[in-house]
Amino acid sequence: MRNPKSYRVLLLIVSFLTLTYMMPSRAEAPLAGVNFPGPGIAGHVFPGQKDKTYHFPSEQDVKSYADFGFKVIRLAFTWERLQPELNKGFNAPYLADIDKFVEQAAKYDLLVVLDVHNYARYKGEFIGSKEVPVEAFEDFWRRMAKHYIGQEHVIFGLMNEPFKQDAKTWSEMAQRGVDAIREAGAVQKILVPATYYSSAARWLHKHGEFSNGQVLKNIKDPQNNIVFEAHQYLDQYSTGLDDKCVSSKVGVERLTAFTKWLRDNGFQGFLGEFAAGKSDVCQQALNNMLQYMQDNSDVWYGWTYWVADPWFEGYRFNIYPADSSKSPQLKVLESFIQ
Repeated sequence: MRNPKSYRVLLLIVSFLTLTYMMPSRAEAPLAGVNFPGPGIAGHVFPGQKDKTYHFPSEQDVKSYADFGFKVIRLAFTWERLQPELNKGFNAPYLADIDKFVEQAAKYDLLVVLDVHNYARYKGEFIGSKEVPVEAFEDFWRRMAKHYIGQEHVIFGLMNEPFKQDAKTWSEMAQRGVDAIREAGAVQKILVPATYYSSAARWLHKHGEFSNGQVLKNIKDPQNNIVFEAHQYLDQYSTGLDDKCVSSKVGVERLTAFTKWLRDNGFQGFLGEFAAGKSDVCQQALNNMLQYMQDNSDVWYGWTYWVADPWFEGYRFNIYPADSSKSPQLKVLESFIQ
């Protein structure tokens, strides 16, 4: 006859294991990162001169932020410097510097967002104009995808802050960029931005006949590997030109509708740019916004703070060097790095 006591113990063990494996796993915290703007500095000057007009981060910079715990770097570069003529080959020295950075990042297990920091323009002319047809945008991304095919540490940042095109027009351009990358055979993650500077707070506001939210949800990716990139600053006009924060709740308030849109449509989001001044209100606003993203980590893939760069010394938001004792913002970010 079965021992009743042993049988009850066995049932308890089985029940515990069943409940443990049936419980949904907690979503991972969003990837934490920073923006390295060096290669894109003075973007209106092209081609520019390395280490005078613009610069690339050193390996020590890469290592210091990796050692701090960051997992992703958004590297700004300019289309004109990489591709001096539309539909032609890439500038070999500039490309080699980007490649070197990607290799250094991979060495320290960092992801790299290759951020075309162009505002949907090329040499001052907007994509979709006679001077910069959409086919040239496709050509650029086809070349990029072929060059970085198979490099698992690379994420493609489709374009930084489009603002001229209306929402529907931009969504069509974005789709063609996604298509060009996939047709070239690359399968890496693509960050898709929105027009009106990718503002999270204005994601559902109309820009033309439609809002970003209405049209971007129709973007198709055969790899099902796109993430929507938003930006959000905390000053009165969301420009990042003022270090005063509206309130301690402003970040959460400005991300709420976008977060709901992500969840309602089964997407993930990436906060590509955000920052805060050094006041107590701003530090609390920064903390609250990061906590909100962590609490909604099922739809928030990651974030990159603006900005970390030695050439930005004295800039209101700079968190260079990677030393939390020298930057109150970095001290807040540190508590959300896992």
